[in-house]
Amino acid sequence: MSIRNSILLTVATIFAAAALPVIAECSPAPTQTQGSTNLSPEQQAMMFRDAQDKLRSMTPDQRKAYKKQLRQQWASLSPTQKAQEIQQYDAEWNALPQTKKEKIESHIQQHAAKQAASAADDSDQ
Repeated sequence: MSIRNSILLTVATIFAAAALPVIAECSPAPTQTQGSTNLSPEQQAMMFRDAQDKLRSMTPDQRKAYKKQLRQQWASLSPTQKAQEIQQYDAEWNALPQTKKEKIESHIQQHAAKQAASAADDSDQ
């Protein structure tokens, strides 16, 4: 498995649990969103897209172990390698047709709304 595929799987796994397909317009500088990867929602979606089919076929325990492995692989990358991966995610996002981007952005917004509602419910208890 190549480093790029390992990284993609790692990051995808990190955000698969959050089902992060909410993407706004691609920003040149990544923002802190989920976890500690410093990937923008667009970059997270590109990473998640590559691992989505593999994750669907896994049991919950397999997914958990796989996600842990991906987080470890991402953490072990040098800043240069991470920057290269981020550039690749940006290129993949920019290459998507506008209709696909809109669909992903809509999904991301729905997920964000669910997360906010869940956080509000948790704080009420």
